[in-house]
Amino acid sequence: MRNYAALPLLLILNCISIGEPDREPSRFPMSGHVYRSWEQVLQGSTPISEFEVLHTGEVEVPVTGMLNADRAVEFFEGKTTFVDVYAFWFCHRDYGCYLIDSGLDDSFGEGKEGNVRGLLASSYIVSSRQKPGTDILSQLATGNRKQRLKGVFFTHLHGDHTSGVPALVSEPDIGPLEFFVASGEEYINYWMLYQGDHLANVKKLSELNPNAGQNMPILGNCLDIFGDGSLWAISTPGHSGAHLSYLIRTPSGPTLLTGDASHTRVGFENGIEPGWIDNRDQARSSLLALIEFAQTYPQVRVIYGHER
Repeated sequence: MRNYAALPLLLILNCISIGEPDREPSRFPMSGHVYRSWEQVLQGSTPISEFEVLHTGEVEVPVTGMLNADRAVEFFEGKTTFVDVYAFWFCHRDYGCYLIDSGLDDSFGEGKEGNVRGLLASSYIVSSRQKPGTDILSQLATGNRKQRLKGVFFTHLHGDHTSGVPALVSEPDIGPLEFFVASGEEYINYWMLYQGDHLANVKKLSELNPNAGQNMPILGNCLDIFGDGSLWAISTPGHSGAHLSYLIRTPSGPTLLTGDASHTRVGFENGIEPGWIDNRDQARSSLLALIEFAQTYPQVRVIYGHER
């Protein structure tokens, strides 16, 4: 009798993403000031006029995905845990309003299946919960946000970060959107295995090229998106092949959004990289750079990929 225990791993290693949108180079970063230090960046006023963390629900996931499996048992009880899923709303004085990641739509919550399916889907998202009125569209329904939204900057293209896109692109009150992702970032949408088709109605992805950025202290290549130091895309590969973290100078102070370079506070504070990784050495290196940055600039608020 054949041993099929390794079949899921073999499938995921040999799968090909489907439904890939066209890609083109992004119009960002805009040309602007050349910064020599983070002290220059962090001082002075900011053209970011609005910033809000949108908590769109929670997903239950294996703890060995959140932290390196060798260390996860030190910090978690049980095999799974619930973690937050965010989108980040911000508005720039000259360029308009955007999201960073897309949050969850209203297909998530107790007793609901969500919008990721496939043979391996439950190995990554076991279940979910969501308070009424906290899905991404409901949270964009106030303050004329739907009409003001210009686009979405992604940290990466995993299902829990793209799951709000179908709701955004099908909403009649939201105009055409731009979607930004790092050059070469893989879209995780594997037929019959882990499939959400979240980008099915996205015509193109605008690619941000980290190599076109400025070589900044501690963090290396960083893109000054608007050319004024208000939003930086930071190359932090490891969890995914071309993962981005973001530094945004909000009205209440600078904030580092680690994305899934660090899912949790405990991972960040203890220097433990995620369990789910594309490249472990890169994941460790990216995490250590973010930690050094946060320690060097304690005035910067840190928000982790799935925890505040």
